[in-house]
Amino acid sequence: MPNLGEQQQQAISQNTSYRYLSKSRLQELLERLFPGQTEFNIQMRDDQWCFSAPRKVEDVSTWAQQLAFRVSMTNGEAITERHRCAIPKQQLQQKRVLLTEPLHLIEVDQQQPARCSAHLQLSTAQELAAHFDQNRDYSCRLISICQRNSWQPLQTSRSMLDLIVAKNSISSQFWDLPSCFYRRNLEVEEVFCVPYSETREGPITEISYTLKYPEYKPRTNEWVIRQTGIHHRFNSTTGQSVYVLFNPVPSSKVHLAAQERLRDNSQETKTEPFWLHRILFATYFPAWRQYIAALEREFLPIANGVNVAYIDEPLRVGFENLSTTMSLQKRFLQISTLLAPAADVLDAMDILLKSISQTIATHPGTQKFKNYNRQCIAYSRMATNLQHRSQMTAQLLTDTLSFRDQVVAKQQNENMLQLNKSAVFVTFLTLFYLPASFLTSFFGMNFFDLDQDAKRIVGTPMIWIFIISTIFLTAITVFIYYWRVQREAKRRVIPRIQIDWNWKTMTRGLEMRKLNLDMSQKDSQA
Repeated sequence: MPNLGEQQQQAISQNTSYRYLSKSRLQELLERLFPGQTEFNIQMRDDQWCFSAPRKVEDVSTWAQQLAFRVSMTNGEAITERHRCAIPKQQLQQKRVLLTEPLHLIEVDQQQPARCSAHLQLSTAQELAAHFDQNRDYSCRLISICQRNSWQPLQTSRSMLDLIVAKNSISSQFWDLPSCFYRRNLEVEEVFCVPYSETREGPITEISYTLKYPEYKPRTNEWVIRQTGIHHRFNSTTGQSVYVLFNPVPSSKVHLAAQERLRDNSQETKTEPFWLHRILFATYFPAWRQYIAALEREFLPIANGVNVAYIDEPLRVGFENLSTTMSLQKRFLQISTLLAPAADVLDAMDILLKSISQTIATHPGTQKFKNYNRQCIAYSRMATNLQHRSQMTAQLLTDTLSFRDQVVAKQQNENMLQLNKSAVFVTFLTLFYLPASFLTSFFGMNFFDLDQDAKRIVGTPMIWIFIISTIFLTAITVFIYYWRVQREAKRRVIPRIQIDWNWKTMTRGLEMRKLNLDMSQKDSQA
């Protein structure tokens, strides 16, 4: 049970950018961290979960992994961390060797290109090595590696990657691609893509790159940015191609499209060796237009509300809309940055295809790369235009809110002036009646008496006590007021100096000063 001090502690507003976290999952996590409390005010703002908790939660993703949110698979059944204690240790160690998502390997036979000769799902390096040793006569070999999700490492091991590189004679530039697929808890390297790399050695041509693309998640009704990558080794003499495809999730769209292509039209891979690159752009590129349109639909109501806002009327937009506009501006800027590597890849691919073979360069499928390049330029222009519009809208909204604050401040100043006029009038009345009030109080004291018989006022000889007391009290009041004014003036002008009352240091300083004085006297006598 939490102690009373923790219950009474004021809630701290905080946020987390951990992507794979639902509202119910975050609620359960916070209830485990703070037992007995259920109200955390969880809200989604600008793609981040915002909540209130009695203390700062440093790393939500780490807590989520430690407190029974990681799901493993054992014997085909889902288990949580709190159930791991019931599983034998040897079984868990054996399960760590196997991959939760296997590596897919699809091959097209060199002698019979009309059919797919192999479609395997491999989970160990031994299985992969055995297949490479037995099957070397192929025209097309596709190796598909995936992540469990975009923020998890690749579902493969270093030994399997070493086998892929060694058995297929792949160059060292391959290792730049798997270095981009690692475990992350924050959106680091969100706009980084491995640039297009190309190496040629005789008939062997190798190209590699990574791209990022938007994808809509219907389950959570949100858009996310994911990345994919391709390493392609092509032998122009034998016509053999080795493709290594990196996918952000299991059964990605490109993986399914490539699998269908090799199953139904495998013989066309011989005439169009760069078919996988075309499928990648054909699958993911249309999503850019939908993504930009979704952001524009979110941006236009704010822009229209700002354009018709008047500072002397109630505003329909506020500071929360300014935060949303700045977030959209960041996304629009991100789009142009992410489309630039794609344009570089398309330009380089066009030059490469023309230099390898005129037959390949004139293939109908290859001609589509130019269209994708034009689409890339069009999407980048759309994003740039919306980025400038959002920047202007944010500036206009900032100015509108600032002017609105000035109007409110002006109204408050007018109210203060009215109050000052009232205070001046009250002060005037006070000063007007002050002499009469003083005389009434003065003659109402016991120092004076009214002689009814003589009809005159009789004063006591002790009146000097009142006069001396009044003068003394007035002098003390004036002195205290003057002292406080001078003290405040010195505080503003003279900085406060802290003295280190270290007696050893002060004594040593006095001794050194005395020694220097004695030496100077001796020098003067000499």
